Amino acid sequence: MALMEIRQLKACYFTPEGTVQAIDGVNLKLEKSHALGLVGESGCGKTTVALASMKLLPSNARITGGDIILDGENLVTKTDKEMNKIRWKKISLVFQGAMNALNPVFKVGDQIVEAIMTHNKNMAKSKAVERTRELLELVGVDPSRAQDYPYEFSGGMKQRAVIAMALACDPDVLVADEPTTALDVITQSRILALIRELQAKLGLSLVVITHDLSLTAEICSEIAIMYAGKIVEFGKTSEIYSEPMHPYTNALLSAFPSILGPIRKMETLAGFPPDLRNPPSGCRLFPRCPYAEDRCKEKEPDFEEATRGHFVACYNWGQVKQSWKKHS
Repeated sequence: MALMEIRQLKACYFTPEGTVQAIDGVNLKLEKSHALGLVGESGCGKTTVALASMKLLPSNARITGGDIILDGENLVTKTDKEMNKIRWKKISLVFQGAMNALNPVFKVGDQIVEAIMTHNKNMAKSKAVERTRELLELVGVDPSRAQDYPYEFSGGMKQRAVIAMALACDPDVLVADEPTTALDVITQSRILALIRELQAKLGLSLVVITHDLSLTAEICSEIAIMYAGKIVEFGKTSEIYSEPMHPYTNALLSAFPSILGPIRKMETLAGFPPDLRNPPSGCRLFPRCPYAEDRCKEKEPDFEEATRGHFVACYNWGQVKQSWKKHS
């Protein structure tokens, strides 16, 4: 049984220009101590999945359907008061953009102490301070830096502090939303190494949300590809990278340079992602897809198990697979 399972999740944003169906029938499974990558371009709904899983959507957004099952409990049915007991203890979030995740007028250590004491009402402050120092040391920050303000931290150190805060209450699931955004290449590498080390040491169940294919290759055992609010392909990372079966996955991988293979021109998909206020009928990739047929426009393909453990929503997944083999 999966530790966390998202079933047919739907969420909308209500804007003056219309209702945006940000996620539409998302299904995901996270096994205990596994790392799942959620990959897709900006605007496809990745961050909405993260915020919905914590029930932290903004005021103009709402979950409109589906279930989020965590350790046997359906989070969708929980009240805010009940979720306050679950957040940070059972599921925690590393917010996108560490630069904005820390309050600039409070010391870093005080912010972590506050998170610990908020979710452990009976803990003495001295114990929370001790725990904060342990957490900072765990993520590679000198514990004495707990007395510093966020502006005194570099970008990489801020990211480490945010990860320490997310781990404050020993959560079962850690959701990391773009954990290496706005960091230089060297710092990205160090943060990736840190996440791998923490997962191994703590046995974390991890969801990594990103548009960076190299990041998921480094960390994740399974990967889900997302396009226009839907999961279009899911499977083991090694299988999806070696045999993509969805045209969008194929395009993502074709646009990513290889340091080992022959030099080749990067490929791109024509057109633009659909407007989620009025998405196209049938498959949402249809207007841009080189494998499109009339039936793709008429009816959305089922999300089926093409090979064992490898799921895809495409009528022509066999052609996509063969095409990749010929050109890889």
